[in-house]
This record gives sequence, structure tokens and C-alpha cells, in this order.
Amino acid sequence: MKAAYFRLPLSARARARHLRLMAFLAPQWVENQGILVSPYGMERPLSMSARVDRQRRALRETRDFELPLYETPQVSVIVPVHDQLAFTLDCLKSIALSAPATPFEVLVVDDASQETTREALGGIKGLRLISHSENEGFIRSCNTGAQAAKGQYLLFLNNDTVVMPGWLDTLVETFAQIPGTGLVGSRLVFPDGTLQEAGCLIWQDGTPWMIGRFQDADLPAYHYAREVDYCSGASLMIPRALFGELGGFDTHYCPAYCEDADLGLKVRQRGYRVIYQPFSTVIHWEGMSNGRSTHTGVKAWQTINIQKFRKRWSGQLNTQGEGPAGFDRAKDRTMKGRALFLTADLPQDALALQQQGFQVTWFPGYGLEPCDPRIENLQRRGVEVLYRPFEPSAERHLKHQGSRYQYVVLGEEAVATAQAARRYCPQAQIVQPSALADMDRQRPAPESPLIPAHL
Repeated sequence: MKAAYFRLPLSARARARHLRLMAFLAPQWVENQGILVSPYGMERPLSMSARVDRQRRALRETRDFELPLYETPQVSVIVPVHDQLAFTLDCLKSIALSAPATPFEVLVVDDASQETTREALGGIKGLRLISHSENEGFIRSCNTGAQAAKGQYLLFLNNDTVVMPGWLDTLVETFAQIPGTGLVGSRLVFPDGTLQEAGCLIWQDGTPWMIGRFQDADLPAYHYAREVDYCSGASLMIPRALFGELGGFDTHYCPAYCEDADLGLKVRQRGYRVIYQPFSTVIHWEGMSNGRSTHTGVKAWQTINIQKFRKRWSGQLNTQGEGPAGFDRAKDRTMKGRALFLTADLPQDALALQQQGFQVTWFPGYGLEPCDPRIENLQRRGVEVLYRPFEPSAERHLKHQGSRYQYVVLGEEAVATAQAARRYCPQAQIVQPSALADMDRQRPAPESPLIPAHL
């Protein structure tokens, strides 16, 4: 049946429209036929684990490398290092292989490593090496690098990381794509490709929560830019001017831990947004620098500094969520409501609704996979896009997540889904796309976001 269907004399556009219609009218038929190919004629995207394997293989096959040296870099990549030479070399090698289009520089702050480490790093062309004569810890090493940086943006990167292609350019682009952004962090994955962190939340008791930990990194819930409480210092970018205004990483938390959470809340306190950007992906060998035990060594400071953090921010933490049980609401808690679009294409009015403070979710149906560049562009701008195989049908999504929506927008091809929407979204206003434009004109205009001039 599937082979016969694809021999029909249909244009790519006609087939795409037909699949959209069939996915709404007969989703089980589409699923039974295994029609998961992209109607745009593109290759299926590789899974995260496959992309991680490919990048690690490229590192093994690369021997010599050098870093570009720009006279006026836009971004300063700051890598604090205390030995762990093999990890550091892989990190620097991956930066070279990623070949960012943005002019950048790499500063390694050597925090009193062994002589062999300093000699090896000193031989890398294009690298700016700064050395501490005594071990001063992660926070002071980062601040040392920031003081020597030339770029407009600072990108702090752990040395036990491997960056993926597009990692740096995507972080820079986020500042233009999402107004009011003051800090943006990468998606962190484990060496096996599972998700380590999709941004972080802080609960009322001051406990940090790494969003999506140990989940599938390709799940739609973790695959759109989103405002969070903070992003891990393993890979985060901030304007150099703003970092200076905030006093850098606070030495109150020396030698390490909680400085990134503290910075995130300070950025938000200034009226800026902290954004998690999934299209900037970094492999992170968690715990390589300081181990995993919180009873010995530098890692012991994690427990101490969490108490310091709670004491400092206790007045603000009472507005945070209570814990992981309310995760779905918590991850989008900066938005005032949610709207689901069951439409063939996402209307422009959806983005206007997003600007009014609503989290927009789009379910285009027809067995869509995340390989259409239009979808990626929407995800980069903060739209949650649902696709197969993670979300096989609109009715299934409505059954499990319908209570989260205040608006459900039904396109012409989604008429058959209207009954499910009324059943599972009793509190939602169900409208046609044409009615959305009228609603938007009646809705009060939002206050202009505060976007400081130096951003």
C-alpha cells in the first residue's frame, strides 16, 4: 500500500497537503503504513546518539589542529583548565572542527596545572593562554578570562566538553531572535547522547532541577528555546558588558558551584531573560573536573554553596514552583497561558499571541519529522512543535495534555479533532484561525519589553 501510494502522480506540495489531511482523519492508517518520510524530500535527521557518535569519531580521526585568530573577535570563548589534558585537547579540537562563522577567540585559563599541560597548550596555534601561578578555582579562573577577553560576548565553556557544529553561532543568534535575552545556555547531553540538561529550574526550597535529565534529547518538550531560571556554566553566553555590570561570577561561592544559578537570577533581576537554546548542543563528561562525591575535594563545596544560595535568594524563591510534580507547568511558568494550534501551517497570528505572553504549541500532523527548516526556525524562536514518532496523533496529545491549554485553534483539516478538543480541553476557547486575528485586535497591546541598548 505504501509503495503504491508514493507512485501516485502527486506533486510534493499536493502529497504534503494530503498527508496532513489523512493524519487528522485517519492517523492510524498513516501510522500503519509507516509513512514517516518528510514530504519535503529531505533526509531524516540523525538521532542525538548518532550525532554524538559521529562527532566523537571525527575527534579520533583528527590529529593536528589550530584555532583561528581574529583581530576583533565578536565572541570570547573562555575555558578554565586544571590538568585533565586529554579532555581539554578534545574540547579545543571540537571548537576548531565546529568552524563557527562568527569571529571568535579562545582563551584557556590554566589554573596552576602541571608543566606538561602548560607546554601542550602553549603549542596550539591561535590559542590565548593565561596562567595562574597558584590554584585559584573555577570562579576566579572564569573572571580572569573575562577581564582579558576582547569579544562583545563571553562564552564560558567547561574543558570536559565537546561542542557540536553550530554550537557558537546559534547562541549569538538567540540574542537577536528572542528580544530581551541577557543570557543563553546550550543543550547538554551525556556521551551516550541522552539529555543531561535542557536548562535549569529552581524550586521554592532552593533546590536546582536539571530539566529533562536522562531523557531522550530529541523529545519535542526539550526541543524549543525557552525561558529558564538559569543555565549551567558548562556552556553559557552573556554580553561582556552585562557580565561586568553584575560583577562577574560571584566570589561569594568560591572556589566553585552555584555561581551559575546566582548569575542567572541576577540577570533576571535586571529585567533580562535567561534562555535555553537546544540548537546549541554540547557533549559534557559531567564530573570529570571535580569528581562526583559531595563529601571530598572541590565537589564538597556544592553542598556548602547551596546553603549560601538559599540564604541569599530566600525572598525570591517563594514564587518558584514546588517541585518536579508540576514540571510541565513549571518549565513554561514565565508565560501567562498556552495555546495549541492544530493547523496545516502556523499562522502569523500565532507569533503575535506568543508576544502577548502565551506559550504556543503547534501540531501540524501528517507524520511530520523535525527536518523542515521552517520548523527549526519556529523552535529557535520558542514555539513548541509536536512531531512523530513522539506524538503520533492530535487526539492522543489532547487526551494527555489538553488541560494545559487556554486556546485551541483548529484549521479546516482538523475539523474531525474538534470533538476531542471539546472533550479534553473543557476550559479552553476553541476557535478558527480567522477568529484569532479578531481576538488579537481586541486584546490590549503589551508593554514594550525592556531591551537595553548595549544588547
